[in-house]
Amino acid sequence: MATRVKIAVQVGRRSVQAAALRLGAFGGSVVWSGTRALPPDVAPTDPAAVGRTLAALIKEGGVSAKSAVFAIGRSVVSTKRIELPTREAAELPEMVRLAMQRELPIDAASAVIDFMTIGTTATGTKVLVVAVPESVLAFERAVAAAAGLEVEAITLRSLGTAHLISRLDPASVRRMEGEDPLQPASIGDPAPEGVESILAVDISEDTLELAVVGQGHLRFARGVELQEQESSLLRAEAASLETRRSWLSYRISQSDERVGAAVVLGGSDVARLAVPQLAASTGLPIRLLRQHPDVRGGGAEIASPVWPLVGLLLSRRPQRNLIDFAHPKKAPDLAARRRMRVLAALGIVGVAALAGWTIGQGTLRDKEATAAELEGRARAALSEFLRLKRDRLKVQHLQAWADAPPAWLDHALAVGTLLPDPSVAVIHRLQASLDANAAAVRYGRDRTFTTDRQVQLILDGEAADRGAADALRARIVEDVRYQLRSTGADSAGGKRLPIPFTFRLRSGDAAPADPTGEESAEGGSAQRDATSARAPRRRAPGAPPIDRRLAAEAAS
Repeated sequence: MATRVKIAVQVGRRSVQAAALRLGAFGGSVVWSGTRALPPDVAPTDPAAVGRTLAALIKEGGVSAKSAVFAIGRSVVSTKRIELPTREAAELPEMVRLAMQRELPIDAASAVIDFMTIGTTATGTKVLVVAVPESVLAFERAVAAAAGLEVEAITLRSLGTAHLISRLDPASVRRMEGEDPLQPASIGDPAPEGVESILAVDISEDTLELAVVGQGHLRFARGVELQEQESSLLRAEAASLETRRSWLSYRISQSDERVGAAVVLGGSDVARLAVPQLAASTGLPIRLLRQHPDVRGGGAEIASPVWPLVGLLLSRRPQRNLIDFAHPKKAPDLAARRRMRVLAALGIVGVAALAGWTIGQGTLRDKEATAAELEGRARAALSEFLRLKRDRLKVQHLQAWADAPPAWLDHALAVGTLLPDPSVAVIHRLQASLDANAAAVRYGRDRTFTTDRQVQLILDGEAADRGAADALRARIVEDVRYQLRSTGADSAGGKRLPIPFTFRLRSGDAAPADPTGEESAEGGSAQRDATSARAPRRRAPGAPPIDRRLAAEAAS
């Protein structure tokens, strides 16, 4: 598996530093480290110019990186070790914020606060709290943008020193030897047995930082800015003087803290010159850090100015309790779990709705296809249905026309009962027919066909005299079964009798009524017979259709 290369940088007032480390399963190896002084025309407060200088330094080292860990000095931050009355990790961020609002020498609203747990008690938690002004972080972000880097983290330089020193013990420090005669093997009193704390003196180009590390944590840290000096000896004397002041201040405030050894981290010349003076000032065995059990490669001369940056890269392991001003710890959102449940429920509802919509769309498409197919089949069957309906209506129309054929012989016999004695009047032609105009077929609201039967009888005959013809006419008019209509004016000169006549009779009955009923019918009875004669007639169900050939023979 490919190893990762990480970069840590620090921007000072007079220089920029950078170190690249290839991390492994245990520790790492230094790929490159370097320091570059800011050009005279670059103002240390100009983030764009400082960023370009940093980019040139990294490019010169031949290292390619997209992000970097930015270190800031102890002199621009405020630190405090406090004990909080809780062991719940979720309560620590808010309690730290409230506690630091009372302790900060700067406005808490304009500061970023982060903390790390350094121990627990039976009733509380010990934390190291660090606060930095927002303006410092804004400057670091601007430098990163100008250098073309993303900010992976912004943390305290002293924490890198503390990580390196936490991996050592006073006995191993006392055993450190070197070829430089200015690094004595034993300066100061021997460390007593069982002492856990170590003093670290970090001398950089711009600042001096002191850190006391014990039990794997940073117990004390102080940083001061060093004035620019003309020579390394003067810088060493200035570093020794500031170390003596800070050390005396620490011993007064922490008189019960026992420190067994000291380690110097810094540039070779200044560090070697400062070791004897620092030993005399602190009374501790002091060694110059040239190697470390967790670091391989790079060489002492290369890595010595940027040891704290190497320590920061080594300390940034996943799930570590670290300080990161770019991503400070915040109080947990107590309503987050409820929101997650609500969002999960909404997500499930949304997925169900989407699934239902998808299934519904598929079903709708199937139904639409089925409906289109059925519509096509219905359209194809519609013409056949209409044709069959027309044929059925035609058949019903014909059946209505053919229903109840007139009883021609009965009509002939009925007319015969109206004739006088043959010596008075004779009939030489009787013509019977149906009136085509009067027998129109109608389609009623009950969806059935009906027709009015108008039987037409034409009598051609001769009478002995005019009185006999008039008497016959009167008898026909009085008969309610028939309606009489003459065909023209009376004339004379018949073949057998002298007075010819022609009578046209109409009847709405298919068969004439019984003559006996006619004789007994009077008044309203006759009127009912007349109404009955004009009512529509229908063929009885199951009656055979008319045989028109027989009807024609009967009429003739």
